[in-house]
Amino acid sequence: MQTSPLSTRLRIGLGIAALLGLLDCTSLFFPPTEPGQVGPPVGILVVGTLLGVATLVAVLVAWRTGRRAAVRVAALTRIVSVLLALPAFIFGAPAEVQQLVAVFVAISAIAVGLMLAPERRRTTIEAKG
Repeated sequence: MQTSPLSTRLRIGLGIAALLGLLDCTSLFFPPTEPGQVGPPVGILVVGTLLGVATLVAVLVAWRTGRRAAVRVAALTRIVSVLLALPAFIFGAPAEVQQLVAVFVAISAIAVGLMLAPERRRTTIEAKG
């Protein structure tokens, strides 16, 4: 079990991940796609909601305990969530949806980068003499 105090960078990344997780939790409340409409299938909405819940749990554990494993789980859930959103670019979603997905992907990348960035180590230089 590896724990460490939370750096400011890590706290910001966890906060962003928590907000994205909350947004994912609401994905199930959007109406499912009907035949002929462009949008995610119900299965993707359910998985997105479960990823949001997993993100929130991992962020809570990481925040309270400082466990690096929980931070990695939070980052993994954000990466999988991004991968589930990418088909919006492939299957011709409306331009507005593609723009929202692009913003979501960029913010997720920032959150993952902040969470997985190596910690800065302070070194002390002693003068010989």
